[in-house]
Amino acid sequence: MNEIEITYYLSNGANGGRRAEPFYDEDSAVEAAERLGGDPRVSDVRFKGDDEFVGAASAAYYDARDARDTRTDNDIRANAARKALQAMPGYDDKEGDANVVDLLADLMHFCRRAGYDYDACARMARTHFEAEA
Repeated sequence: MNEIEITYYLSNGANGGRRAEPFYDEDSAVEAAERLGGDPRVSDVRFKGDDEFVGAASAAYYDARDARDTRTDNDIRANAARKALQAMPGYDDKEGDANVVDLLADLMHFCRRAGYDYDACARMARTHFEAEA
């Protein structure tokens, strides 16, 4: 049987805290993920289980989160970076930092071929990040 567990943190005063919900079909997992993505009290969402369910639920969550009106510019920037990571061949949600390292290495290859100075770009990116943080 396919299964997915969605865990998340709900900041809701005395009723807040870490929650976990199991789902046994993709439709109910996607519906719950959309609900969580639209709720500004929800953070630190994690998906565990069948890869097909995880992909569909994760996409639904982030799409709903993108649609929220309360997001900040840095939320938008971080989400754009997440989408770039997920678009990479061989992306694996379970790999964590390795995905970021691969994307940065790919950007180094791109810069070399396009004639850009990667180190100068990285320094300027750090300046932008510090100004935006």
